[in-house]
Amino acid sequence: MAVERFGILAEYLAVAKKALTPLPPREAEDSRPYAVRPIGEGLIRRVEGGVWRFAPVAVDGSTRKLSGPHFSAYVVGVAVYGAGERAVSFIPGDLGRRFLALRAPRDVLEAVERDERLDFLIVRRSDGTYLDERCGCTDEDIFDEIRISAESAALLHVAQRDAGDLAVLDGPIYLDHWAKTRLLAIRLDAVEKLRKAGIAAVGVVKRVAKSRKLCTEEALEALSLSVDTHHCNDAYVASLAAPQRGIYLIGPFHLGYAGKDLRGYSFPDKVFWYASIYGSAFRVEMLADDFKRLGGDAEEVAAWLAWTATNRGAPYVIDVADVFARRLTAGLLIALRTAVKSRNISLTYDSEMEFLNALREYVEGGA
Repeated sequence: MAVERFGILAEYLAVAKKALTPLPPREAEDSRPYAVRPIGEGLIRRVEGGVWRFAPVAVDGSTRKLSGPHFSAYVVGVAVYGAGERAVSFIPGDLGRRFLALRAPRDVLEAVERDERLDFLIVRRSDGTYLDERCGCTDEDIFDEIRISAESAALLHVAQRDAGDLAVLDGPIYLDHWAKTRLLAIRLDAVEKLRKAGIAAVGVVKRVAKSRKLCTEEALEALSLSVDTHHCNDAYVASLAAPQRGIYLIGPFHLGYAGKDLRGYSFPDKVFWYASIYGSAFRVEMLADDFKRLGGDAEEVAAWLAWTATNRGAPYVIDVADVFARRLTAGLLIALRTAVKSRNISLTYDSEMEFLNALREYVEGGA
């Protein structure tokens, strides 16, 4: 088991001699211009149940971080709910191995990379650059590196097993940031293999404080709202657009990014809705090609996800997978912290608080 080799990793961290500069936060969900336009009329729909016959598979990735003055370890656990004879499958586990990204001084990363016993971690971004003092990235970028790779491996498993007709992802189908490395190609390849297996992929984005897709003039005009776009985010617009009591869909909207990336990537168009659940909001999105292929079923997918939201503000299938994924990463973080502290390596205050939170979740069963 990989956790049994955390002690080997801790030995490398114990001899690191250079402190790392904290990374800046990612400022926004999107980094390049995009255009949003409404599709059709009647953009506010009350959801009052229905007869839905989807066969969903849910893929959820949980992330945690453990840091000291000279390293940061980014842990991911992926849970797949409803993909076969097992109720839940995992990474790390029967679906894959790599679940940890390490940022540290270059000499430490090079030494770790040469040690074949540590094949469960990554020390480079998907474009080959080291996660060292000069990585030019954010914490979110590093989490994306390990999480998107693991989730995409899980999606490939779903496609190969021909499990169900709908893959529900915790998070966006893709972000334009991913074109800076190979993550965009990795995710879109997995989505394409799902499509060939007759499985549509839909993303559920729960954290929307940095999203401004409803803050464009076109979207606000279509919703008959007057909002200062300099002080705007999607959660705020959704709270104005839909009544606070009840379950509503806001959309659909078409989103297209302008031009291509410097690497020549073109960004496939997306279609999205916002689900308003008694005032709380999450985004449902899919590729525009899947929207066209599904026809009227596309909005019914969004309606079903809204209708099945739990009191934690997420669709039921995502909520189930999330509980398993969070308990998995809680156990991994506890084991990693134990190994690191056994080598007398100091940790940041935030990491100690994260450990206590993980310990509580693990004891309580992930709730």
